[in-house]
Parts: sequence; C-alpha cells; structure tokens
Amino acid sequence: MRRLRFFVSLFVVALSLMLCAPHASALTKGFEASSFHPATDGGPYFTVYGSEGLEQWQWVVGTTGNYAYHLFQLTQNGARVRGIIDDALIQDAHGAVGLIGRWLEFGVDVPVAWWLTYTDPNVAVATSQNKMAMGDVLLNFKSELVKVRDHRIGFAILPFMTLPSGSGKYFNGAGGVTGGGKLIVEFMPVDRWRIALNAGALARPKFTAVGIEQSNQLLYGLGTSVDATKELSIAAEVWGRAKLSDLFANKEESPIEADLGVKYAVGESGVTVDAGGGAGLIRGSGAPIFRTFLGVVYRSPVHEKKQATAAPVKDPLDDVRGAVVHFSFNNKDFATLADAETAIKVVDALKKAPDAKITITGYTDSIGSKRYNTRLSITRANRMKAYLVESGIAAERISVQGNDGANPVGDNKTKEGRAMNRRVEFKVNP
Repeated sequence: MRRLRFFVSLFVVALSLMLCAPHASALTKGFEASSFHPATDGGPYFTVYGSEGLEQWQWVVGTTGNYAYHLFQLTQNGARVRGIIDDALIQDAHGAVGLIGRWLEFGVDVPVAWWLTYTDPNVAVATSQNKMAMGDVLLNFKSELVKVRDHRIGFAILPFMTLPSGSGKYFNGAGGVTGGGKLIVEFMPVDRWRIALNAGALARPKFTAVGIEQSNQLLYGLGTSVDATKELSIAAEVWGRAKLSDLFANKEESPIEADLGVKYAVGESGVTVDAGGGAGLIRGSGAPIFRTFLGVVYRSPVHEKKQATAAPVKDPLDDVRGAVVHFSFNNKDFATLADAETAIKVVDALKKAPDAKITITGYTDSIGSKRYNTRLSITRANRMKAYLVESGIAAERISVQGNDGANPVGDNKTKEGRAMNRRVEFKVNP
C-alpha cells in the first residue's frame, strides 16, 4: 500500500510539473518524431521493459545508437510529398540503479540526435539541412510487484516523466514536461522463453505539426525473448502509440513499429551487445521505412548476501563433560531442582551418543571419617548410576568410583561450602 501511495504521489508531481509547463500556444515547437528509446535497465528486450527489477545498488549503464530512414514525412492522401526528417542518427545514453531491494529502481535516458536530415515543412522551397539536436531527458522508476521467476508471471509498474531538454525546433522534443506510467506484465512459460506486455499512458502538452496532433497518448508494446544459447538470445517486439482522444482514428497519429534483433552476452564480463533492425508497420510519425540499431550495455554483478555462518553442531556429550549433581547431607537425594535438571540433561546426552561410556565419581564433605565418607561417596555414585539406568542408559556403559572427602570445591568450614562438596561428577571415557 505504501508503494502505491509513493508512485501516485510521484505521478501527481509529474502531472503538476506538466500543467505548469508553457501552453502549446506559447511553444515554438513541441513535436517529438522519434519514439525509439531503449529500456533504461537493459533486460531481455529492446524498448519493451521486463518486470524484473535490479537488486539494491546493482546498476546498469549502456548506450544505443539507431539509424532511421524516412522518420517523419509530409504526406497528402497517404502519399509522401516530401521529407521532414529523412535521415536520423540518434544515440541514447541510458542507465539505471536499484535503490531498495528489487522493488524500487531509478532509470534515466539521455537521447542525442547527432544527424538529422531536416527540411522545414513551413517553407515551400526549403532545402534539406544536416542538424544536431538534443532530445528530451527521460526519468523513470520501476517497482517489481510479483517475481516472474517465482510464479511464471511477473508484474511491475513504471512511472516516468520527461524534461523539456529536446530541440522542438527539429521535431525532437515535446516542448514541455511530460509524465505518465506503464503497467508491465511478463510471462515465463519456460526458463528460456519470456513474453512481456507494456501498457500505459503519456500526458503531454498538445501540439500540431503538418496536420498531425500530438497530445495525451496511449503507449503500448509487446516483446518476446528466447535464449538460443547461454550467451545468445533472440528478441522481437511490436510497439506504438496513439492519441487518446481518437484512438487509432488517424494512422499518422498512431505509428506502430516492429523490431527484431539479438543480444549477445560477452562471457562473464557483464557486457551485452544488442543488434537488430525493424520497420514501421503503420507509417505514422516516428515509424520509419526501416531502422537499424546497435547497443552495448554493462550490468554490474549482483553482490550475493553473505550467508550467516552456520552454528557449529553441538556435541551432545558437552552436557556430560564437567556436569555436577549435588546431594543433600548424609543421604542420596538431589539437593535442588537445578541438580535434577542437570541429571535429565545427562540422560538426554547419553541417549544421543549411544556408544559413549562414562565414569561417575562421588564426593562428600569433610564431616565423618574417611571410611564412612568413602562408602557414602560410592553410594552417591551408585545412586546416580541407578537413576541413569532407570532412565534407559545401559548399566555396562557406566563405571562408578568414590572419594573419601578429598578434592573439595568449597570451604568445608562453612555450611555453603560443604553443600558444594556433596556431589557427583561425570567424565566421558576415552
């Protein structure tokens, strides 16, 4: 729910910026002929986005160049009158970084048209000129909502905005701030095959050039990718846009393009080379007769989380080694509840180590003769042995011995010290 509120707020900010941008009547130009923009985070397709997000602080950086022939034409009754942008050589520098887990990443795309063969449509006898122009900078966020690798179907949302850095004079920018979002649905029928659908909308200033209107638009794309080998994949996609107010009523305002290409991963370097081409299926503004593209993308490795070192397996006999059980004065009973609990732990440990053999040594305080104390210490050791046997420990695993009051652990001159000396100790035999 917090994710949804975050992206709604982000979209409201983008929309507010757009509404505060100059109105179309005050714009010199506000028409964007080219709509080929590579996915900022790479992925298995070219312009279509996959649903998977980047890991936290994982990053992608790349550049893609594309050449489009007859990108934007002046037409009449469906026939070409003359070119407006006949040749376009455009380079996109793009990248993305994961910010919070896989559910929030930030991406950016900076397009530059290094070569536009431009003819001013408003001048009847204009000649073509070679121009260079900046495009609108794209900023986006992506949130992976459902992991496609876990469920064979994945979902993500992609809010975005563009900044008016483009040169609208050469039909290479929207002329104002734009904003919108896409829903990404991706399927993975098998591990080597993916299918992705992108659908969304773009809110932008209205502008009309040579009778073609660009305003709020529907954006859509369908892509598929198949891994031919570990290094090589083949991808195809169909994508386009259409004016929301009259969906697909005018083909000049509803361009559709299809592209086909390959992606080659260069070993384990993280570098992927993209190459391919395509053509306009519906020759609207921005869908060329043909397009070729070549790109290089580097994806940083995922830093695997260090797994917590597994706790060493405890030797059950640790509960036997050094265990001490105290007894009451001049009898064979356990002194306290804690001593009874220690005896239970010894039983459990010996059951977990059925081959272990032990020696029980009994001790007394200094009261009484050595002879009496020796008999008493053996009695206590045998009492402990009987308890173990009654609890299911085989008698042949247990040896007993007594002590005549020597080896005190407490001061025999005090009541507390004598209580500490009335005890049995356990030793695991080698």
